Amino acid sequence: MSTRIAACDLGKASVSFVVARLEDDGALAIDDTQYRLHEGDPLELFREWYREHDVAGCVALGATGIYADELTDPVLIDMLYCPIMYYGNAAEGDMDFYQFVIMFKSLFMEGFAKPVGGMPYILKLLVDKYQSLGGELRMGAGVQSRW
Repeated sequence: MSTRIAACDLGKASVSFVVARLEDDGALAIDDTQYRLHEGDPLELFREWYREHDVAGCVALGATGIYADELTDPVLIDMLYCPIMYYGNAAEGDMDFYQFVIMFKSLFMEGFAKPVGGMPYILKLLVDKYQSLGGELRMGAGVQSRW
């Protein structure tokens, strides 16, 4: 069984994409390559390529030029980073690339989601289930360490 991998380079004037398979015997088979010029919007081409080639099904995505030095619009940079940093970053100002890819896929490719009834509804379901199994929920109670 082969392993699908993908790579991209998002440059200032052009983008390059490749999708390949790593065979069980170690051979690399190139499935598709693309080189396209763009007018300052590499992420739109990235989105198209990502969907058309089912990059979400690949086990790895290698990328270069994806950070701010390759993007020209500071508002776009902030728009991309704001939800990613809010939902999935522990460090201020930057995040690990692999975490960035996971969060980008989750938020921008799969979409934002809000449960019907909001989070209070989900929390109430969890509390009700916990209590139905015999759990005791103590609100405002301090916890002391044994050590």
